[in-house]
Amino acid sequence: MFLAFISLNSQVKYNLKCDKRLINISRNILLDQVGNKESLGKNDSKEIRKYLSSVGIFYPAPYCSAGQFYCFYEAANKLKMNINNIPIKRTGLANAMMNDAISRGIKNKYIPENNDLIIWRNINNNIFGHIERIVKVNKAGWVETVGFNTSGANAREGDGVYIKKRNIYYLLSRMKVRGLIGWEKV
Repeated sequence: MFLAFISLNSQVKYNLKCDKRLINISRNILLDQVGNKESLGKNDSKEIRKYLSSVGIFYPAPYCSAGQFYCFYEAANKLKMNINNIPIKRTGLANAMMNDAISRGIKNKYIPENNDLIIWRNINNNIFGHIERIVKVNKAGWVETVGFNTSGANAREGDGVYIKKRNIYYLLSRMKVRGLIGWEKV
């Protein structure tokens, strides 16, 4: 019971300003990525290299954050928008995205909404973590997400892009939920 209190106490949500067209188109691009897989199980394939390239990283490297940024990047290109209009930080680290949202965003109630990003951090409080995008909100903290560099099984690390069932209050492997990045639509 004590561990649950610590976890709940540390979870936050910060909203960033974002063009609603960018949110909607990036969501469609996100859903189109579901099913993309690594070629050899080494963070490789043509699609995964595109994700990594969008944040200036070359393979092999983890791509959970790069995949999320890629969806916004492609949406900005479709809208002929400057990529500086992408609200999230261009990085391969989920917790760097969260740190940026905390520094620039507006603190909000810790309530999940569609299109929020959920960020986990290693229990050891280091820089490593994981990120997924909420595509459906259910009851009692349960959400459906799209995650990059995950698996079809109930794990974080994996071989592709999958729809996952997560809980915003539960641990994921050895990581706890750090918080949510949401949107103030403009």
